Amino acid sequence: MGEIMTAIKGFWPLLLLLAFFYFALVRPQKKQQNKRNAFLNALQKGDYVITAGGVYGLVKKITGNVVSVQIAPGTIIQVDKRALQAPPEDEGDKKSSEKSQPAHKEENSAKEDTEEDAKD
Repeated sequence: MGEIMTAIKGFWPLLLLLAFFYFALVRPQKKQQNKRNAFLNALQKGDYVITAGGVYGLVKKITGNVVSVQIAPGTIIQVDKRALQAPPEDEGDKKSSEKSQPAHKEENSAKEDTEEDAKD
């Protein structure tokens, strides 16, 4: 009986490690994959997308696994459906708002400098 308890005590670190890997790696990956599959299944004409290469465009036509994406007026490319990453609004909303705020501050300071030069 003592040998069995010793063996069970030896497996606890391994079980904890497996649980950690499941919750830290496997579960978030499955969640992300489900979200991506939902995006690809819901894809329809008129959706804005980003390709794996970082090209933004508008879906014009879907034929099986081939998607026609308009990247500029009169320029339509065909990409594999799996090469579409995400809709543009999912890409770092916080980053874009943070970038715009300092730009406004710089514009304001430039206006203040111009006003100060005009006073002199």
